[in-house]
Amino acid sequence: MSSILRAIIDQHVWANDTLFGFCETLTPEQLGLTGPGTFGPVHDTLVHLADAEVIYLSRIPDSGISLEFDEESDTLPQVSVLRASLQRTGEAWHRVVEQWPDDLAFAYVRGNGDEEQGSVSFSIVQMLDHGAEHRNHVRTILSSHGIEPPEIDGWTWNDERQPENR
Repeated sequence: MSSILRAIIDQHVWANDTLFGFCETLTPEQLGLTGPGTFGPVHDTLVHLADAEVIYLSRIPDSGISLEFDEESDTLPQVSVLRASLQRTGEAWHRVVEQWPDDLAFAYVRGNGDEEQGSVSFSIVQMLDHGAEHRNHVRTILSSHGIEPPEIDGWTWNDERQPENR
């Protein structure tokens, strides 16, 4: 895997872990906060984000990831469970790119039974875009309610990975 692609995936994994680690400290009331123009309550958004990463990877042959969550359940998984899932999917993204460095096209069946075509490259693009969008939803909700979320941008990631900052 190229060092550039590794860094891009590393930043995504770090941003997820940083935000989910912060959200582990929130109260149930804070996890229930929502805001206009977002996916919904913080906790629901976190479930959706983690579940999507599992879904994307479960479609890729030999990813080692299978479905974990039921978004329709009345009980939401604890944030720590979601964070652990994202740590597993973060490792899996690296394995997938190592295994399929020149991309891989594949067919998969959606939850509604429709067959679609996908690829490793599309799955990675979607994972990055989807993750950034919903992390920003959570950050928007929290900040609009007076809760300062962690900085998870590229500048902060780069600063934190420098040897003098570890």
